[in-house]
Amino acid sequence: MMPFARYFCIFINVGLGEGANWVMLPGGMIIQRVYLGFPVGTNVRHITFPRSFTTTNYSISINWNDIGTVTTETQSPANVAVVHQTKSLTGASIWQAGPGGFNVDIIAVGY
Repeated sequence: MMPFARYFCIFINVGLGEGANWVMLPGGMIIQRVYLGFPVGTNVRHITFPRSFTTTNYSISINWNDIGTVTTETQSPANVAVVHQTKSLTGASIWQAGPGGFNVDIIAVGY
């Protein structure tokens, strides 16, 4: 078997490091997705990543995900942020400044 074919076959059968809602790229970069709901009256929720990062120097993007109910379809998106100094290797706390009753999608990227 030619060297390229051998390594390509191993890559196809093994794949990248991956699991439910996360993937590790060949250089070691990890991309993770978390879905989080804020019940009415809740301002802070803690997320746990599907896989631990190796450092707390990762980025988090919080994206509004309107659930489209009568109470939220005309509501402006609430302010959302990562709570200061809550990032750990396994998660972080997320804050919102609205009435709740909506969801956010979170993408975290790091090593």
